Amino acid sequence: MGKEEFRLYHFFCVEFHAVCPVPVLRLPMLHLTKAHKARIEPMKTDEASRVEEKIVPEVPVNWDRCHAYMEQKRRFCRQRRQNGSSQYCGNHQHLEDNNACPRKRVPCPVDPSHMVFEDQVAKHVPICPATKKRKRQEGAEYFKENINTGGHGDICDNSSTSDKEHGKWAERIALRVLEIHQQVFAGETKIKPEKLTFKDIHDAIEMRDFSQGEIDSGIVESFQSHRIKSGGSRHIPQLASLLGHLRSIGVLPCADTEDRPNSEQPLLLLEMGAGRGMLGLTVAGAAATSSYSTHLMMIERAGTRGKAEKVLRNLGTAKDQQTSLQLENVQWSRIKCDLSHVCLPVLLETDEFKSTRVVVIAKHLCGVGTDFALKALEPIKHRVAACVFATCCHGVCSWSDYVGRDYLRMKMEDHARNISFGPKEFDLMRMWCAGSVACADSRDQHNLGTKPSNVDEEEAQAGHSMPGGEGPNSTNISKIVSALHLACGVQGLGRACQRLFDYGRQEYLRNVVFARAKHRGSTMVKLYHYVPLETTPQNAVLIAYGNR
Repeated sequence: MGKEEFRLYHFFCVEFHAVCPVPVLRLPMLHLTKAHKARIEPMKTDEASRVEEKIVPEVPVNWDRCHAYMEQKRRFCRQRRQNGSSQYCGNHQHLEDNNACPRKRVPCPVDPSHMVFEDQVAKHVPICPATKKRKRQEGAEYFKENINTGGHGDICDNSSTSDKEHGKWAERIALRVLEIHQQVFAGETKIKPEKLTFKDIHDAIEMRDFSQGEIDSGIVESFQSHRIKSGGSRHIPQLASLLGHLRSIGVLPCADTEDRPNSEQPLLLLEMGAGRGMLGLTVAGAAATSSYSTHLMMIERAGTRGKAEKVLRNLGTAKDQQTSLQLENVQWSRIKCDLSHVCLPVLLETDEFKSTRVVVIAKHLCGVGTDFALKALEPIKHRVAACVFATCCHGVCSWSDYVGRDYLRMKMEDHARNISFGPKEFDLMRMWCAGSVACADSRDQHNLGTKPSNVDEEEAQAGHSMPGGEGPNSTNISKIVSALHLACGVQGLGRACQRLFDYGRQEYLRNVVFARAKHRGSTMVKLYHYVPLETTPQNAVLIAYGNR
């Protein structure tokens, strides 16, 4: 079946499911004849025209609620209308004609998720719930505004490009990225950057997947017993592998041993950017099973549902307490604060934590959040025993807050070839990071392999929707890959950019956070792939520990 036939077949399946009341799990592969196409084409055209025109349906008869039609929910708003002759509720009053609604509604400057009258902004801001919430956070002793911002290293602008040579400049950076990636992670290589395949780039970093051992030890059964919502089948291998990495570096004993740990020192688990806290809950349960006195401290700026606290509060409802995760003796606390403002020395100065062994963990800590977390460790570096950071979302990193500026600049600069490194080059790489989940066309798919099944279509098109312009001076990743005929494709160049960002963080851990252990020759800082690419495209983890 050709590409056009497959597209039409897919459309036919969608239309069939729309009109058929009986659930259909799978339709047989059809051979579309000209007659089939003739019948489907008008349906396809009508559907496309409906989408393009975005026709709003008529208001239901006797509808006494708001007349605003919400495209995403495909229904009218159900809020009550404003008093008087208005046809809209307060949130949609901006849709009124100017004559009927002289007062304009604008997003709240503190929390844009809700609207306020423009002439009431000054009055609303002091009483906004978001303002009150921020004031409560700022009143905490550990809140020090922007204490972890600024990154590490020289922030000067060494960029050397002009608008006239933008395209050629971007091509030089792309080749340099691939060259340095292989030097850093694969040693010296004789393969030209243009000839590097996606497999060469991916395999340059060692794969260490410990998930199967933890699964065999009963971690899945423990989740079920304690009714832990792990986040889905793809998250269980990730949690299991990260737990296995902590065992591999000696933070926790192996799952198959029953010996009590030699260290009587209490364990403090710091989960940075915790979200729901599932990684911390998993590690804390394993530590408690190994007879460690464990306290889990989750630091997260936003509220969320289904948090780890619910599991810890409802332990009495578990069906079977004899599991690989013994959560009964786990102490816990949640700190609601942005990582850019949290002062860890204040948190750890209490008597409860003065003699604890600190282990820092994070799973898919997005973008600049990883840099904030690493910078926050510097004041307590003498107490940090180990770090496990699974990185994510490199496209939202920031040059001004990046902790690896000096280390990445030293690798990337090559004055002999007129290659410098500064904020412009960093932003270019940051933009290209989205290409790690992109499959541009059939040629790229041939070079890259199959797109991971967990990457949605919106992510897969990120490489094409990125800014960069058109024409010979375009810096768009697809244009650069095509112009240089890169064998690695869009996805390979995007992954190389991500790993070089992680390299700068790796060197920050080695030279700043674990500097004392480094001088004694007892530090280990490595970057691994902790699960296969099919599990998640964001499969890199930074591991650091030292014997203090």
